[in-house]
Amino acid sequence: MLRIVKRTDIIDSQWNACIEQSSLPYIYSKTWFLDIVSPNWQAIIFFKNTEYQAVMPIPVKQKLGFIHYVAQPTFCQFLGVFSKENKTLDNEFLTFFHENFKNISLYHFNEKQQFYSSKQYYNHILELKDNYETLQSNFRNVRIKNIKVAQKYGWKISQSTDLKPLIAIFKSNHEHQIGSVRSTTYQLLERLFAEAHRRGCAELYVAVSPITNQIEAGSLFWKDDNRLIHQFCAATPLGRLKEARSLILNEVIKAYAGSDFELDFETTNQEGFREWNSSFGGREVFFPVEEEVNYSFAFKQIQTLWRKIR
Repeated sequence: MLRIVKRTDIIDSQWNACIEQSSLPYIYSKTWFLDIVSPNWQAIIFFKNTEYQAVMPIPVKQKLGFIHYVAQPTFCQFLGVFSKENKTLDNEFLTFFHENFKNISLYHFNEKQQFYSSKQYYNHILELKDNYETLQSNFRNVRIKNIKVAQKYGWKISQSTDLKPLIAIFKSNHEHQIGSVRSTTYQLLERLFAEAHRRGCAELYVAVSPITNQIEAGSLFWKDDNRLIHQFCAATPLGRLKEARSLILNEVIKAYAGSDFELDFETTNQEGFREWNSSFGGREVFFPVEEEVNYSFAFKQIQTLWRKIR
């Protein structure tokens, strides 16, 4: 039986147990993560008696106080259906989703859901079960060359608990490439990092230059179950020139080589990022995306107006 359940009625212990027993038990779908990125989230839940057997988080937002719509949260790569059972319920969930949520601005399913969708995003996953030498043998020549440049320069790579320097580097060196970023977006990332770090679910690596003695690059990873997710990174011109981020990823791969972890590059659909991430030898996976589906007439009018005044 499928039911829509509001956040206030969701039993956290049941929800998180269902996520943990699913085939993709990752951080985005945990209640604490959703509470930060989408405070008004709801869910579709498949019940067996009173037990949660499969769940689908629904990040609900509103405009003008009365128009509700579904929109993928910032810093949340995918959501979708998470099930304890081997039985596939994806199509049932998708049908129920469309029947009950009429304004779907954007929703990312996960890589386990491979039903038809008009749009797909891709990602790169690198399994780290082999030893480092085997993993490195699958790096492209350009990546090996760039890692050698970084090693020759002599970066000091270490872990940190302070995200502010990395955000400052991003603001100064990357923000202009994607347009203005609201201060609340950075605050959201800081909140996520603080809570994830408290739970042992975050690792932040920084590269300090031997010349400037300053942090010139860094990468933030979520660490949950057996997946490392490359959530956020930035570099100064010096960091880019001397390939600090290549070295950080290389050091992370080396540290986790031979384990049951996999590295999730959280690839964007921009070709430059796709090329860079794939150069570490990861396999490409796809996940379906629902975009601008079931719009009501009122929501279409508000969307048009909103785009004009922004």
